[in-house]
Amino acid sequence: MKFNTTIVVVNNEELSPQEELVQDIVSILHVFSCRLYGLRKYKKQIERDEDIAKELQNGNQPDSRTET
Repeated sequence: MKFNTTIVVVNNEELSPQEELVQDIVSILHVFSCRLYGLRKYKKQIERDEDIAKELQNGNQPDSRTET
């Protein structure tokens, strides 16, 4: 009203609470599976880079050589 505009909902589905919950869970599962697939992409690079591999094995603590 302040800017004299209207909101138009294009895809207005009436879902039951159970259907909405299922859609939310599927969306969350999709996001985490994409993250796992993304990590697979860099697996060989991490294995080849000894500094990154050591950092991951040490629990992401910086190497003593990098301290100032």
